[in-house]
Amino acid sequence: MALEVNPETAVTIRALAAATEAVTANVRKINETMDRILQGKEVVDDLHALIEQHKRIVSQRRAQSITHVEEL
Repeated sequence: MALEVNPETAVTIRALAAATEAVTANVRKINETMDRILQGKEVVDDLHALIEQHKRIVSQRRAQSITHVEEL
């Protein structure tokens, strides 16, 4: 017993399947882009932490230099 499908319904089903595939592909691209953005944010956060650490070290060194000069 074969299932009879209205030709218009079959066309609609194929169109929906194609649209679903396109949406799924776009969601995958969005997810990949978001992953890259988040990885980039981690890099920026690490760089920011290193810059702040550098600022603290430079500030400490300057304070030590000023103290040393004052002692002379």
